[in-house]
Amino acid sequence: MKQNFFSNSSILSIFLKLLLLTIILPESVYSYENQYHLSAGFSLSTASIKSRYVEQNEDGELEDETKSNAFGITSRFGHKYTNTEVGFLSDIGFGKVKDVTVKDGQTTLVNGDGHYRHFSLGPYIKQIIDYPIQNKWKLYFGGSPLIGMQTLVISNVRAGENFNTKKRISFENIGAGIFLGIEEDLPHKEMHPTFFEVGFSYMVSNKVSIVDASNFKEVKTLSSRKTKELSGTFFFFRLGCILF
Repeated sequence: MKQNFFSNSSILSIFLKLLLLTIILPESVYSYENQYHLSAGFSLSTASIKSRYVEQNEDGELEDETKSNAFGITSRFGHKYTNTEVGFLSDIGFGKVKDVTVKDGQTTLVNGDGHYRHFSLGPYIKQIIDYPIQNKWKLYFGGSPLIGMQTLVISNVRAGENFNTKKRISFENIGAGIFLGIEEDLPHKEMHPTFFEVGFSYMVSNKVSIVDASNFKEVKTLSSRKTKELSGTFFFFRLGCILF
């Protein structure tokens, strides 16, 4: 009789502990589905920035684009359903530019070398293909409309009246992107599933501003105007994981 009572008490104790864990632990411990999560990682990209103003190089060939490689960080806040995920994503990139020319009408504002900063943000939707690869990975694809800003910092000014290294040229952009990748097929986000993806985005400027950044505490806008002169294509690679 004592043995039966001891056995029943043990079962009851285990049941009560499991019940308590169910109450105090978040739902995400039991299932990665139907949960919010935050992902972050690193990105590498190749950008081709074009202007509607066509230049001629020293060889007489038409030249209207500047290419650059960039390194950055990426983040994503989303909600995962069974095979679909929705949320917001952002990218911040840093790259160098060489022999870039920016014009206002037919007047050259500046020509020189420097670097640029790129920021983009937008809602996304991701579709997961419910077919595991080697029982560990799943394929997915998705897309996103984007808004962004590119800031050019010219550190070696070759041409451009009244332009110095304290001035910045900022382009406000709109566009869209698509991506394709694989992610670890893990049941819980606390296991920090890893993802790898490649993608493409295209953005067009709708406003350009020249700002004075000589005083970082008070950045002044010197001029701004509507424009569609600048466009950019970006090929990128992202690597990251779910943080929590």
